[in-house]
Amino acid sequence: MIFPRVIGRKNAIDLKRKRLYIEGSEKFEVSISDISASAKALYGFSDDATIRKYLPLNFLRIHNRGGTHLKVYVGGKSDGEIVDDDTVWTYEGDFWTFLLENLDASNTATGSEIFVHVQRIPTGG
Repeated sequence: MIFPRVIGRKNAIDLKRKRLYIEGSEKFEVSISDISASAKALYGFSDDATIRKYLPLNFLRIHNRGGTHLKVYVGGKSDGEIVDDDTVWTYEGDFWTFLLENLDASNTATGSEIFVHVQRIPTGG
């Protein structure tokens, strides 16, 4: 008779940490909505079951072709970084959320032209 493997909560957490340490995750594309002039949009991953198991993520890449200048705030920080039009911006460090702000006072940032990828890069061998 084969018995199921019993894993306690502590062991399950240890296994998750080991998996993230060695394997990481695939690269996920984030769908960005249009951002009105001078507006902000928050993106989080706790509701997405596919991404949630890899939190905190540690890689964020934004390719801004949306026609306006953006400002990105990573992980709830109060100081953001500007992402100019037609540039690629990369961040490496743990985060659960990020916020995009459209700095243009009169034009909408086209979400279909803002390409965002997030990932949990393996942190060890």
